[in-house]
Amino acid sequence: MLRNGETGDWIGTFQGHKGAVWCCCLDKHAMRAASASADFSAKIWDALTGDELHSFEHKHIVRACAFSEDTHLLLTGGMEKVLRIYDLNRPDALPREIEKSPGSARATAHQKYDILGFQSKPV
Repeated sequence: MLRNGETGDWIGTFQGHKGAVWCCCLDKHAMRAASASADFSAKIWDALTGDELHSFEHKHIVRACAFSEDTHLLLTGGMEKVLRIYDLNRPDALPREIEKSPGSARATAHQKYDILGFQSKPV
């Protein structure tokens, strides 16, 4: 079940992950949702119907996901210490990979020309 983080309002129900969901986001048009999970997958959902559109398998826990501004790309990161960029126009194509970030990605962001993956640790 996806809820608004500020208000707690119900947004929708997406069934399909077999592990905890660490991150979820909507594209800028709120037509698709992406989720990152402990079941070693990231998924794309139809935000209106809750139907699973695509599943992207990983080798370890996926902790973060973000859509590009134009909504054609999905960025994922997690415990593998690899950022992956999926072309949503060609979901069966291999992703572009940015190898071996210093730590696991706990948050991702994708701007027009920039990609960011980072983690936060207590000091």
